Amino acid sequence: MNRSLSARITLYFGGLFVVSVGGLLLLWYSGFQPLGIEGARNQLLAEAIRRVESVADSEHRFISNSLEERRGDILIIAENKLLSKKLRLLIDLFSRKSNGFLNVCSVPIPITTVS
Repeated sequence: MNRSLSARITLYFGGLFVVSVGGLLLLWYSGFQPLGIEGARNQLLAEAIRRVESVADSEHRFISNSLEERRGDILIIAENKLLSKKLRLLIDLFSRKSNGFLNVCSVPIPITTVS
């Protein structure tokens, strides 16, 4: 293989350049832990985990707040004497009208206001 000196220099320079750029890209992507260089892959993974944890924490707070509100609503309903009396009457009415089966569509619900 008789190549000219300029062709060999170009080939060596091109090969060295490709290997150098490939090595730098590999170092950028994967990092080098002994020197404490964190790679882009680990940074992106950490950012994705942080975002998922943030969304999970937000959903946890939302569900907890919703449950607390519902507990308060149920506590108010449970402690309301007038409402519990009306519900007992309504259940008795349903039981008598439908022989033990609740049929909500056939009986109108009386609504009264307390003054």
